[in-house]
Amino acid sequence: MRYLSIYMPARPMSGPPSPAEIAKMGALVEEMTRTGELVMTGPLAKRETGGLTVTRSGDKLETGSANHVAWMRAGGFAILEAATREELIDQAKRFLSVAGEGTCEILAMGGMPPK
Repeated sequence: MRYLSIYMPARPMSGPPSPAEIAKMGALVEEMTRTGELVMTGPLAKRETGGLTVTRSGDKLETGSANHVAWMRAGGFAILEAATREELIDQAKRFLSVAGEGTCEILAMGGMPPK
């Protein structure tokens, strides 16, 4: 089953990652892609750069800035493949051991998460 993991660092990033951090994350991404655990990954923009919301209320559609959306701070996303809850937790722990302090919010894509 596939899951969307949204990474929210504990603190705003102060700058780009170091070459060593990039290499360590690259190795993890390569390994998880090779084993089929990682389908896709990428960065998320900082909230300050803005985003877009589209909201429907009754027949009215409104667009606006997503700057108020709490999780849209520097971080990233991953689409993960896991058969069990334990596999999913292990994947998140491995990621956080490289990424550092923060939270991975994990949502099932198209179904219920494993028990």
